[in-house]
Amino acid sequence: MAALPLKPLLREMRFVFAIFGAIVLVTTSLLLSSCESSQADNQAQAQKCLDGLGSSPTPAEAQNCLTPISGDYSANAEVVRCSADFIIGGITESTLVNDYETIKTNNISGNQVAATLMPDLALKDSSGNYSTTFAEQTYNDCTASNTSSFVYMAGLAEAGTIMTLANASNPSTAAAYCSTNPNNCSPTQVGTIAQTVASTYCTGSNQTSSVCTTINNAIASGNGNPTTIGQNLLGSL
Repeated sequence: MAALPLKPLLREMRFVFAIFGAIVLVTTSLLLSSCESSQADNQAQAQKCLDGLGSSPTPAEAQNCLTPISGDYSANAEVVRCSADFIIGGITESTLVNDYETIKTNNISGNQVAATLMPDLALKDSSGNYSTTFAEQTYNDCTASNTSSFVYMAGLAEAGTIMTLANASNPSTAAAYCSTNPNNCSPTQVGTIAQTVASTYCTGSNQTSSVCTTINNAIASGNGNPTTIGQNLLGSL
């Protein structure tokens, strides 16, 4: 995938493009170690399959790529599985490019970056329906990868899926709906996700990014209560 001028949103979206074959360090390590064990070889085979998918892969194609790592739940395998989950869930290059262009063109900043990204990262299951079950599975897979950027993205995706289903009749206004009706958007679950994302990704230089600032502000005023944190986060969108 061609490089994009992502300077204003680098911290928000750089990790996203790993899903489409840019997991350079992980992929390289898998390939280098592939001759050392059949497990590593299978991991490299699955990653190579994902890297070889076209720009609009189907859920079935991504799912088939995971066959070599069936039963392997090591961190390296979970990196590959996490990547595949997003493809299965319907997150494509065009989705991400459109988000970037929307944010850039409309000079979106602050809390509204999260309001834009989260619903657009809502995940669908293999049947094409928005699914919190699949979003939670993706979140668990990505958390097991021990890769902070994947935890970050999966957290946004699960929260976005919750928000979208809460306003299923008009998903495009999910952020606005949840902002005014936070208690209808599973605030406890959203708050718990926010706490995990904050502790794994929103640290160091990342904590000043737009989304992390929004999350950290919600946590700071939530007094450690996941429900209150979720209400604060949703209400700020």
